Amino acid sequence: MAEYVLYSKNIDDGFEEKIEEDIYKELYISKEILSEAHSKENVYGIVLNNYYEFEKELFDITLQSKIFYQFSHFDFNRYALSVGQRLLNLLSSITLYLDSFKNDLRDNGIEKYPDCLEDEFVQVRTFINNSVKFKIMRHIRNHIQHNGLLVKGAGIGGENLPNGLLECTIKAYVNKSDIRARDFQVDDFKDISDEIDLKKIIREYVDFISKVHYAFREAVGKKSKEARCSFEYMCEKYSKYNCLYVAKKVNDIFEDEIPILLDWDDVRNKLISKNLAPKYFSRHFISTI
Repeated sequence: MAEYVLYSKNIDDGFEEKIEEDIYKELYISKEILSEAHSKENVYGIVLNNYYEFEKELFDITLQSKIFYQFSHFDFNRYALSVGQRLLNLLSSITLYLDSFKNDLRDNGIEKYPDCLEDEFVQVRTFINNSVKFKIMRHIRNHIQHNGLLVKGAGIGGENLPNGLLECTIKAYVNKSDIRARDFQVDDFKDISDEIDLKKIIREYVDFISKVHYAFREAVGKKSKEARCSFEYMCEKYSKYNCLYVAKKVNDIFEDEIPILLDWDDVRNKLISKNLAPKYFSRHFISTI
């Protein structure tokens, strides 16, 4: 017969205590919630890092072209490949992030997120599905994955500023008519010009992803706090013991162990503080002027 216990893995403590099944289930659900929130923060951090690398690549190409005067056909082909590579990395990480809100694997018995967050994930998916404009970005990612790089042009442009300086910047674009992806129809995106400005649409896309993530944080915020409180209570109540776990005990074998500590969730909170990307980055540009 199964029983539920709280125990220490520290040999010196030699501590073990029976607990109610409800307490175990509460801690189990709390761990699922906090683990899911932690996972989302990790993937969102990858998206931000890839976006940073994309922007840095654009800035670096502009500097190279001006400092080393690299304007040959070979150089522009190299620029297009570099931008395409960063674009692939960014869009792939965004796809990883957005797909984590889907439940399409549940029919096969593979749960992608806890049942206790079903309502919250529905809210976030609704937010995502209402943003029709950015569906073209998923088609661009599908094209790159199955048909190769799509960046068709990269050029260095500039304009004279009132203070006598010359502003230089790279222009990178893809042609909408070149996209070859499943279910993609050009007529579905009549409001988007055939020559798509990559800098503009990527910045808008990352703004959108940031808003999705903030919507996720808002949706799970209350449950995350309650889940953390469950662990804080156990840590305080049994503070004199080390290496605490709760588990289901069957025939003197511990099953489905859950560690009672907060260090792993402290990482999640630090990621939340670190990943404070602006939600309106498309309004800005970075310059050394």
